[in-house]
Amino acid sequence: MIFGALQAITTLVIDPSFNNLEIQESKHNINQALSMVNYRLSSLLGQLRDYSFWDDTYNFVQNKNQEYVENNFVESTFENLNLNLIAIADNNSNIVYCQSFDLNNSVKVQTSEETKKALTFDENIWLFHSIEDSISGIMLVDNQPMIVATAPILTSLSQGPK
Repeated sequence: MIFGALQAITTLVIDPSFNNLEIQESKHNINQALSMVNYRLSSLLGQLRDYSFWDDTYNFVQNKNQEYVENNFVESTFENLNLNLIAIADNNSNIVYCQSFDLNNSVKVQTSEETKKALTFDENIWLFHSIEDSISGIMLVDNQPMIVATAPILTSLSQGPK
């Protein structure tokens, strides 16, 4: 009889309390994860705008000047900006520059063909409705989630292709 009473108390009082605590903790963890993703997206968009609205980047897409790459995309750029990949595409979504980086080992690595295809195949990441547009989110690349942000490449005066 005592065992039955303890079981009833456990089932009716303690279990629901633990379930509520688990639900609250799960909601808290989900909100924390969403906040972190939103923070990372916001940060990435800021970094992106520094490069996409810049005469040097605009000129690189026009003339493929290798000096631009050598001066701007060194290992410390990837490390300081916490980036695993930098890609630049032209108006036709053709990749002009693409470099992957292993942040754990601080070394440039070969970008997989699957990653390059994912970046060029998904036209939605390049579908800008205005020159002020930017696109950001999470996409699956090489079976891994990747935070991605894109924006038109313009001059510092927000002017487009000639």
